[in-house]
Amino acid sequence: MNGEAAGTHPARRANTLEIITWGSGDRVLLVHGSLFDGPTTWAQQRPLSERWCLNVVQRRGFGSSRPADGEDFEHDADDLCALLADPAHVVAHSYGTIGALLAAARRPRAVRSLTLIEPTVVSAGMDDPEVADAVARIADWWLGAPQDPAEFLAGYSALLGVRVPDLGDGRRGLRHAARFLRSCRPPWTAEVPFERVAEARIPALVLSGGHSPALDAVAATVAWKTGGKHTVIPGAGHAIQRAADVFNPELERHLLRAQGEPA
Repeated sequence: MNGEAAGTHPARRANTLEIITWGSGDRVLLVHGSLFDGPTTWAQQRPLSERWCLNVVQRRGFGSSRPADGEDFEHDADDLCALLADPAHVVAHSYGTIGALLAAARRPRAVRSLTLIEPTVVSAGMDDPEVADAVARIADWWLGAPQDPAEFLAGYSALLGVRVPDLGDGRRGLRHAARFLRSCRPPWTAEVPFERVAEARIPALVLSGGHSPALDAVAATVAWKTGGKHTVIPGAGHAIQRAADVFNPELERHLLRAQGEPA
């Protein structure tokens, strides 16, 4: 599908963020995670723009959004709250799920639904031995991690239980991704008031890929704490949204149910 058929609009800036809009209809904010920008992360969701207005958010430090020294879920939450001046569905991946949850807790009436893909809100699952062990190993490794960007990303990916990503742009891409990730606000420091999301009865769908016991446990806990549904889509790895033939229908059913429409 080409951009014109999907109703693509030029990128625009809102509150110092670059927002790329695909299609028209009910509004869906797409929030990417680490390493990859918005258009790369959500490329397989573009066909949904035939029915939905997809706002692809470029988080700070990505695309032409405000520069940043590293990822920060608190800044993400601030930015998403500003974008929720008008109600929208929120779909987020990996590190982006933390800011999405914080924004939903602050502005629950503006969030029509939540879809959280492989959430890394590991602080929610620290009672689970698998999660506690994984976080301890990552934290210990982080302190003495190698300076070589390829080694850094390979080690991090292995500890998280995900495949090493193909960044597609050589050493320059590796250096930038490694630097940005090294400087992030660690996910295990996030304090999310889940009760506010649950009390607001925001329809929540939490997805995990069945490749990491720790991430599956986190997803199950996040679903329980938000009053949502946990679904495992095996075989898709960490980037579940790339398995569009399975993910897109699941997402669309969730969005339609949240709006009280036939799914």
